[in-house]
Amino acid sequence: MAWRLGRAAAGGNYAGRPLQVGWEVLAKEGAVFKCYANPWDTRYYSDSGASLAVLKAGYNLDTLLTRYQGVDWWKQENWGCNER
Repeated sequence: MAWRLGRAAAGGNYAGRPLQVGWEVLAKEGAVFKCYANPWDTRYYSDSGASLAVLKAGYNLDTLLTRYQGVDWWKQENWGCNER
């Protein structure tokens, strides 16, 4: 069950604490883990809701998509970047 704690194969606990904090932030936001009747509500409350919960908790967002790496999501002018 070490994988659930974010432990590396070599036994180091590199990601365990950040993962735990992230799950706690998302769990506190009641709408993130609910089931919704349609995909639009799911996208709005779960997907976008998770991002907003992370930002409200004082953290920034990052991604594996190179196009968006290093974007400062605290700046709301970056929020519409998919529309460009």
